[in-house]
Amino acid sequence: MKKSTLIYISSGVVILILMYVIYKRFFNKENKNRDVISNEVETPKSKIEIVIDKLNENGAVLYGIEGCSWCKKQLGEFGNYSNQINYVDCSKNNEGICKTAKGFPFWTLKNNESIEGYHNLDNLLSKLE
Repeated sequence: MKKSTLIYISSGVVILILMYVIYKRFFNKENKNRDVISNEVETPKSKIEIVIDKLNENGAVLYGIEGCSWCKKQLGEFGNYSNQINYVDCSKNNEGICKTAKGFPFWTLKNNESIEGYHNLDNLLSKLE
Protein backbone atom coordinates (compact mmCIF):
# COMPACT_ATOMS: atom_id res chain seq x y z
CA MET A 1 0.00 0.00 0.00
CA LYS A 2 1.16 3.49 -0.75
CA LYS A 3 2.27 5.81 2.00
CA SER A 4 -0.28 8.47 0.96
CA THR A 5 -3.13 5.91 1.18
CA LEU A 6 -2.12 5.02 4.75
CA ILE A 7 -2.08 8.72 5.66
CA TYR A 8 -5.61 9.18 4.25
CA ILE A 9 -6.93 6.11 6.09
CA SER A 10 -5.33 7.16 9.42
CA SER A 11 -6.63 10.71 9.02
CA GLY A 12 -10.12 9.34 8.37
CA VAL A 13 -9.98 7.15 11.49
CA VAL A 14 -8.82 10.10 13.63
CA ILE A 15 -11.64 12.29 12.26
CA LEU A 16 -14.23 9.56 12.99
CA ILE A 17 -12.96 9.19 16.56
CA LEU A 18 -13.12 12.96 17.10
CA MET A 19 -16.65 13.10 15.68
CA TYR A 20 -17.73 10.30 18.04
CA VAL A 21 -16.21 12.06 21.08
CA ILE A 22 -17.87 15.38 20.14
CA TYR A 23 -21.23 13.65 19.62
CA LYS A 24 -21.03 11.87 22.99
CA ARG A 25 -20.05 15.04 24.83
CA PHE A 26 -22.38 17.60 23.27
CA PHE A 27 -25.26 15.83 21.54
CA ASN A 28 -25.93 12.68 23.54
CA LYS A 29 -29.31 12.86 25.34
CA GLU A 30 -28.02 10.87 28.33
CA ASN A 31 -25.46 13.62 29.09
CA LYS A 32 -28.09 16.34 28.70
CA ASN A 33 -30.38 14.59 31.17
CA ARG A 34 -27.52 14.14 33.61
CA ASP A 35 -26.76 17.88 33.46
CA VAL A 36 -30.41 18.75 34.09
CA ILE A 37 -30.62 16.41 37.06
CA SER A 38 -27.44 17.80 38.63
CA ASN A 39 -28.70 21.38 38.19
CA GLU A 40 -31.96 20.55 39.97
CA VAL A 41 -30.26 19.39 43.16
CA GLU A 42 -30.01 22.22 45.67
CA THR A 43 -27.30 22.29 48.24
CA PRO A 44 -28.71 22.61 51.74
CA LYS A 45 -28.43 26.01 53.38
CA SER A 46 -26.02 26.46 56.23
CA LYS A 47 -27.28 27.46 59.66
CA ILE A 48 -25.90 30.96 59.09
CA GLU A 49 -27.87 31.32 55.84
CA ILE A 50 -31.06 30.08 57.54
CA VAL A 51 -30.67 32.61 60.38
CA ILE A 52 -29.92 35.45 57.93
CA ASP A 53 -33.04 34.55 55.91
CA LYS A 54 -35.13 34.62 59.11
CA LEU A 55 -33.60 37.92 60.19
CA ASN A 56 -34.34 39.47 56.80
CA GLU A 57 -37.91 38.08 56.81
CA ASN A 58 -38.40 39.81 60.17
CA GLY A 59 -36.84 43.09 59.01
CA ALA A 60 -34.11 42.76 61.61
CA VAL A 61 -31.53 45.50 62.08
CA LEU A 62 -28.50 45.04 64.32
CA TYR A 63 -27.32 48.10 66.24
CA GLY A 64 -23.82 48.29 67.67
CA ILE A 65 -20.99 50.67 68.39
CA GLU A 66 -17.36 50.74 67.41
CA GLY A 67 -15.07 49.17 70.00
CA CYS A 68 -17.85 47.05 71.57
CA SER A 69 -16.51 43.51 71.98
CA TRP A 70 -20.03 42.02 72.20
CA CYS A 71 -21.04 43.80 68.98
CA LYS A 72 -17.95 42.42 67.28
CA LYS A 73 -18.73 38.94 68.63
CA GLN A 74 -22.36 39.22 67.42
CA LEU A 75 -21.24 40.10 63.89
CA GLY A 76 -18.63 37.35 64.15
CA GLU A 77 -21.42 34.77 64.47
CA PHE A 78 -22.14 35.37 60.78
CA GLY A 79 -18.55 34.99 59.57
CA ASN A 80 -18.17 35.84 55.89
CA TYR A 81 -21.94 36.47 55.70
CA SER A 82 -21.84 39.44 58.11
CA ASN A 83 -22.16 41.82 55.14
CA GLN A 84 -25.69 40.44 54.63
CA ILE A 85 -26.78 41.73 58.05
CA ASN A 86 -28.55 45.10 58.24
CA TYR A 87 -26.13 46.80 60.61
CA VAL A 88 -26.15 50.34 62.03
CA ASP A 89 -23.00 51.63 63.71
CA CYS A 90 -24.40 53.94 66.39
CA SER A 91 -20.98 55.48 67.03
CA LYS A 92 -21.37 57.09 63.58
CA ASN A 93 -25.12 57.70 63.84
CA ASN A 94 -26.25 58.93 67.25
CA GLU A 95 -29.86 59.70 66.34
CA GLY A 96 -33.21 58.02 66.93
CA ILE A 97 -32.95 54.54 68.35
CA CYS A 98 -29.17 54.84 68.72
CA LYS A 99 -29.61 57.79 71.07
CA THR A 100 -32.07 55.98 73.36
CA ALA A 101 -30.29 52.59 73.42
CA LYS A 102 -29.66 51.12 76.88
CA GLY A 103 -26.88 48.81 75.69
CA PHE A 104 -25.29 47.19 72.70
CA PRO A 105 -25.67 45.08 70.65
CA PHE A 106 -29.41 44.89 70.09
CA TRP A 107 -31.73 43.96 67.25
CA THR A 108 -34.97 45.59 66.16
CA LEU A 109 -37.62 43.70 64.20
CA LYS A 110 -40.35 44.99 61.89
CA ASN A 111 -43.04 44.13 64.45
CA ASN A 112 -41.47 46.69 66.88
CA GLU A 113 -39.92 43.96 69.01
CA SER A 114 -36.30 44.09 70.04
CA ILE A 115 -33.72 41.51 71.01
CA GLU A 116 -31.13 42.82 73.43
CA GLY A 117 -27.59 41.61 73.96
CA TYR A 118 -25.40 39.05 72.25
CA HIS A 119 -27.00 35.82 71.02
CA ASN A 120 -25.53 32.81 69.25
CA LEU A 121 -27.17 31.57 66.03
CA ASP A 122 -29.36 28.95 67.74
CA ASN A 123 -30.63 31.46 70.28
CA LEU A 124 -31.35 34.06 67.59
CA LEU A 125 -33.22 31.50 65.51
CA SER A 126 -35.37 30.46 68.49
CA LYS A 127 -36.27 34.11 69.16
CA LEU A 128 -37.36 34.57 65.53
CA GLU A 129 -39.67 31.54 65.33
